[in-house]
Amino acid sequence: RDPNDPKAHLGLGMYFHRMNNIDDAKVEYSKVLELDPYNASACYNLGVLYQDLHLPERAIPYYQRCIELKPQYDKAYFNLALAYQDQERYEEAIGIYEKALNINPDYAQGRVNLGLLYYAQDMFDEAQLQFNKALETDPDLAEAYYLIGVIEGKKGNLDVALEKTRKALEHDPDHVHAHFNLATILYMKGNLEEALKEYQKTIQMNRTYADAYYNVAKIYEEWGMRAEAESYFVQYEKAKATQQDATGVARKVVEEQELMPDPSTYVR
Repeated sequence: RDPNDPKAHLGLGMYFHRMNNIDDAKVEYSKVLELDPYNASACYNLGVLYQDLHLPERAIPYYQRCIELKPQYDKAYFNLALAYQDQERYEEAIGIYEKALNINPDYAQGRVNLGLLYYAQDMFDEAQLQFNKALETDPDLAEAYYLIGVIEGKKGNLDVALEKTRKALEHDPDHVHAHFNLATILYMKGNLEEALKEYQKTIQMNRTYADAYYNVAKIYEEWGMRAEAESYFVQYEKAKATQQDATGVARKVVEEQELMPDPSTYVR
């Protein structure tokens, strides 16, 4: 192969990247930029590479350069927003998500990510709007139903919260946070027996879900079953070190990062 062909180095870098040979991928992508400083694909892929390594501060300049070279490439905006999010630069992340969604308004996962940032700032109406828009594009997106259920529960609309949470589980029966929230809604509605079943299902799915142990203990305590309650309180203390967030909202909903599929995409 021509040692000075950027397309060849880019293709080789993508191969190494897919094989998780990060060091060689980095060498090849960097060689592309030596030969062709205007190569948006190499910039984007280096951003993905550093994001894979949990180095958002290294990824950000490459995504920014990719956007300079290819201003309509929505994936670069989405991943740039995620990098800002990883650095807890939430206002900047929101601005980038909004730009990305102007380019690609039908990207449902991007709307979920933006909605999560609004939620984290107690902007519940704005968050719910984004989740609803995500469902307009992808009616099977369990995460959006689940998150709407979380918001409706916070508003005290338990019947709506119950409906949305069950809808989430229709689309994703293994959504552990949805099982936990379903149990909590049932508990708040006074249906302790069904709540107990859902909490126990949550624990079966995730043995470190501390809040589920605690709530099971409280149910047994209400029933006067002290030995059972004490057993679950003990398990709660053991699980606390790796406690899951009770709503699941604090989790990063990370977009699946992709290599630009066409290694011949150049901006000159």
